[in-house]
Amino acid sequence: MRLNLLRPLYERPGPWASVYLDTSRDTDDAIRTFEPRWHAARDVLADVGCDPLTVHALDDAVLDHHPDGPGRHGLALFATAGEVILRQALPGPPASIAVYEPLPHAMPMIVQLAREGEDEAAPDQFDQGLAEVVAHLSRGEVDTLLLIDDPSSTERLWIGPDPLQLSDDPEVLNRAGVRHPPLVRADAAILRALTAADGSIRLVGPDEPHHLRGGIAALLRYADLRR
Repeated sequence: MRLNLLRPLYERPGPWASVYLDTSRDTDDAIRTFEPRWHAARDVLADVGCDPLTVHALDDAVLDHHPDGPGRHGLALFATAGEVILRQALPGPPASIAVYEPLPHAMPMIVQLAREGEDEAAPDQFDQGLAEVVAHLSRGEVDTLLLIDDPSSTERLWIGPDPLQLSDDPEVLNRAGVRHPPLVRADAAILRALTAADGSIRLVGPDEPHHLRGGIAALLRYADLRR
């Protein structure tokens, strides 16, 4: 899956409010509980310091959303500086998420959309492991990211203002002139770098015969980079 959908999210400096809501209309109870779910998410954003203009913009976007008919589905929203930059309907109900962070938390959305479009086998040759993948991403060398989705992951990376500035060692960014780099979710930093490099992402099931070290690997743009 190519990541052009995400490009508008990386044209703004942030911080970003990211919200995921279950908009299912498969039962009468689900319809009645939609607005309370949003109100709970809105309270979380206010508690973690999201600015009132951004919360208000999200409020308008959520209450203006009209799901396409009955069934199970969801909604992802990303907003900053009082403006909703992306509102994306999801093919299935997501886990409820409301966060306010330096980068948009886009991975749950990408996981749903990538799974819906998955139709190819994963390649056999790749470099794997978080440190190795991050090194390749920082040089713009990754053509396709292979990932075992793990919502419970606590991996973090340091980032700079340039999307390709990411590292598991803050001293690397310090030497590049980035003072006090923020520490962010690893998946958020990886998606930003992959989007900037015009790469794609493929989900790999944990039961598939690839045994990705650290749950992540990269197919590189040039064959000789793997040597």
